[in-house]
Order: sequence, then structure tokens, then C-alpha cells
Amino acid sequence: MKLVVKMSGYDSERMIELSPAGFRALGIKEGALLKVRGRRTLNALAHLADEGTLKEGEIGIGSQFQARLGSMTGSEVEVAPDTLPVAERVQFLASNDAMPGEGASYMMRETRQRKELSSNIRLALAALTHTPLKRGDSLSITPLDMAEIGGLSSTELTAPEMQRLVMDGTVYVKIVDTLPPGAVICGPDTEWCEADLKQFLHGNREISFEMVGGLNSVKRQLRQAIEGPILRAKDYARWKVRPTKGILLFGPPGCGKTMLAKAVTKELEAELIYVKGAEIYNPFFGASEQIVKDIFRDARTYPRCVIFWDEFDAVATARGTAGSNSRLFDTILNQILVEMDGMGNNDGVIVIAATNRLDQLDPALTRPGRFDFTVRIPLPDENDRKEILEIYLKEKPCAEKLDVKLVAARTNGYTGADLENLVRVAALDAMDEPDSTGFKMAHLEAALQKCKPSLTKEQVDYYEQMINAKGNPSTGKRLPMYG
Repeated sequence: MKLVVKMSGYDSERMIELSPAGFRALGIKEGALLKVRGRRTLNALAHLADEGTLKEGEIGIGSQFQARLGSMTGSEVEVAPDTLPVAERVQFLASNDAMPGEGASYMMRETRQRKELSSNIRLALAALTHTPLKRGDSLSITPLDMAEIGGLSSTELTAPEMQRLVMDGTVYVKIVDTLPPGAVICGPDTEWCEADLKQFLHGNREISFEMVGGLNSVKRQLRQAIEGPILRAKDYARWKVRPTKGILLFGPPGCGKTMLAKAVTKELEAELIYVKGAEIYNPFFGASEQIVKDIFRDARTYPRCVIFWDEFDAVATARGTAGSNSRLFDTILNQILVEMDGMGNNDGVIVIAATNRLDQLDPALTRPGRFDFTVRIPLPDENDRKEILEIYLKEKPCAEKLDVKLVAARTNGYTGADLENLVRVAALDAMDEPDSTGFKMAHLEAALQKCKPSLTKEQVDYYEQMINAKGNPSTGKRLPMYG
């Protein structure tokens, strides 16, 4: 049944509103579970809308649920009755500050080291009773006022929402796993188990260099610059050679910078501290600098540790170029420089930073003893694209032999992320076919028509010019680099 989305006056993570005509057409009662398909497919509970608020053929969806669904007011969604098993156990991460996730940075560590959940988080979990969810869902549970609850008529639906009346702030919840697996609905007896953030953030440590398609010269350079000083420490000591302290990975978005950092971590059997540049920023005096200190302090407690700094340009811009915020960003940069200069013992600590805006970095970062090398991560060539496609197609069902070499030849300008998306779209098309036995070339051909390169020619030329012509345009200085 197709319905037109209308903005609901009640913003919920788990409920949508239907008119009496909608309930009759679907043959359901209030509180029934529905499958709602927009750009994404989610489950929701049906709530009877106030009289006169919805016309026949309309569905009321709040802004939070619209965002998760990938639909907007005026668009059409498909609605059908559904059933889900009740969750026996849900493993989660929760925070009062920001959404936890794979991209959660070091800032989440301190908040996760408490022994007991705050009362605010407990109230939020109680409010999720009867909520449909699945592994990977990110939910933000916000406090409600009486006006938002007044229209609810069902006691069963209202009881969990009442918990939100006494919350003192938004709680962000990330669903890590469920038992049984797959989509479930929470019940009053569902057990909520807090996940270990450290294990969660390190969940992709199985990535190895063999799983990174192409980039053979880059992998060789990283092994020489990073693995050598740690795995051949005696030789470096004998020859009095200072190990590399930092590597700057530069290249277009989607070309594998993050995967390479994770692969290095696995090869070294080292700890990984993942830092997102933008999340270091804190407007309170001295707070951002303290976060930088804590990152390096914790890294030094491990025998081997890789600090991977993603979106490095967010905190390492050239001094004096951040306008009214220059003083704050300058102090953050100064603290990074001090820590990398080794005021503490940095043996066994390697900093890998990734950026696609090399021209914005402060020149002081690239002097020897800080970031010794800038490694270019280029767009994959034809052979690299063939390797990447083979990795993403590996272990997927195929109904016929695929001409991967032909697809690689037709994807000039595609990044690794573009190729992953190409395979994903082709897989979705294959799955939607009745009695499908696997991939066919026709699926990849169709996906090529839908999925175009994410980088324009102008953007590619920009990256090429920065590496081959000027080095760092902010200073006119050519950077020491590989690739």
C-alpha cells in the first residue's frame, strides 16, 4: 500500500500515524507492527492520528523517522503489516554527548569507562520498549513534554514514552548486536547489555594489506617506512637510524586511506587509536589540548600503537588562517607538534594522518621528525580496479563467469569506494530478481549506468596539480613524499 508522507506533530523513533481509513485498508489495529519502505526499509508501530489531521492516502511520520527512512514530506512510501521476533538481548553503546559508531573517536573512550550507566541513559533504554531495531541502527532519544504525549490513546504505546518525560537531555544509542540476529522488536523483558567500546572500534582489525586492492607501491612504501623500524628494531639501533614518527596519507576521498591505516595496524599487531580531526575541537579553554595530550599519553602505554588521525586538515590548518577561531586552532596545532616532537617517550608510537586537503596543512608539520613522508594515494589504475572488483566480488554467488577485466576497463576515474558501491548496486539488482542464482554481467552492466564516478575531472586535476606541480601551495615548498 502506497501512502504520501506528511509531517507528524509527534516525533518518534518507533511510531508512525495513520488515519482510520489507513487502519481499515491495512486490516490492522493500533500498535500493530508495520514495514515502511522509503529509500531505506524500517519497521514502525502504527498509531491512530488525531481526527482531521490526516487525509485518506496519507501517513504521518516525524522528522527523526523521516531522516532514518530517507524520505521527506510529500514523497511516497510503501507500507505493509509485518512481524518481528522479540529480542532476548540487545548489545548497545550509549552516550549523552554524541552518536557512538565505527567513526567514534578517542573522545568516546573516557565516557565509556564508567562502571554504571547514567540514570538518563537508563530512562532512554526503558523508552525503547516496543521499538523495532536491528544491528547497526543509530537512535537519538530526546526528552518529551506533555503536549507531545497527550494525543496518544494506547496505554501500551504510551508507557515507554512516559520515561522520556523525565529525561534531562538527548541520549544517543548505537545498536551493536541483537539476539536473535536480524530485525527484532524490544520487549519489557529484553536484556540490555553494554558493549565494550574498545572492541567495537577495533572491530575491523581483520583488514590486511591483501584485502586492499591495488596500491602495491604504496603498500611497499608503508611497510618500509612504518613496519621496518618496529619489526627490525635491532638493525635500526645498530645503524643508529631514527624510526619514522609520522606518515601523511594524501589523496582523493574514497581511495583507501583509512583501510591502509587499519591494515598497517594488523600487520604490526598494534593497538589502534582512531581520531577524527573535527571531534578534537572543544570551545572550552584548554579542553582540546588536553584531549591531544591524553591521546599520546594512552598511546605510550602500549608496546606498539598506531594513532590514525582522519580528516587531519580539520585541526592542522596553517596557523593564522582560521579567522576568528585562529587562536584556538593554533593552540591545538601547537600541542600536536609538541607531542610529536617527543616530550614523552614515543618509541613504538606511529602517527598516520589522512587528508584530502594538503594545501591547508601548516608547513611545520612536514619537517623531518614529525611527518617524515607524505605518501600519495592515487586513483586506482586499470589493474588496481580489477583487483578491487575481484575482492568485492569474492565469495558472492555468480550465475556465470564475469568479465571483471572489461568492467575495470570501463571504470576509469572510479575510486575504490565507487567500485564497492558499483558491486553493491549490482548485488541489490540481482537479489531483487525472482529465483536469482547469482551475479550476471547484465547486473554489472546495469550498475555501470547508475553509478558514475564521484570525482569530477576538475577535482582529479586539483589533486594531481597539488602533488606534481606545487607540493604545498600554501608555502610553495615541495614536500618529501613517496608515490
